[in-house]
Amino acid sequence: MSGVTRESFHVSPFCHCAEGKHRYRGQYRFWLPHFFNEMSIDDRIHLNGFAGKGGRPAVASCFSDGTDWRNDGGNRGVLVDTKHDHIICGGLQMPHSPRFLGEDLFFLQSGRGTLCKLEPNGSLVEIITRPGFLRSLEILGDIAFIGVSPLRSGTPMDLAS
Repeated sequence: MSGVTRESFHVSPFCHCAEGKHRYRGQYRFWLPHFFNEMSIDDRIHLNGFAGKGGRPAVASCFSDGTDWRNDGGNRGVLVDTKHDHIICGGLQMPHSPRFLGEDLFFLQSGRGTLCKLEPNGSLVEIITRPGFLRSLEILGDIAFIGVSPLRSGTPMDLAS
């Protein structure tokens, strides 16, 4: 069958890696970020999503660059180039759901309630701000679909108003 892939990819927040599953060979670790190279089962960096390019994961989003994201003030989130294993953007507030639209990279800053675009020079453009915790993004044509959850009481979030 033409065009059918034999591999699928998913993130594993508790194992800090992107995993692949091959139709015939089974599950394997695809990528582990350079700043977190120990095997542990916890959720310190909260690797939560990736944007694909050419059928492979290309950019991953993590709430932290190696420290426990729950205790780091919420502004150490990163986007990581998975092919070259380097951070392409840091200092983010809970980045989530990176997606490519052509060559443009969009993602959510869940801790700020914003949809952002990463410019080629590394600067951020905030497209829209919404109240709540943004946690999923899909782009269809020129429409962005964003999942929003209400904030939990007592959670310190720096949401723009």
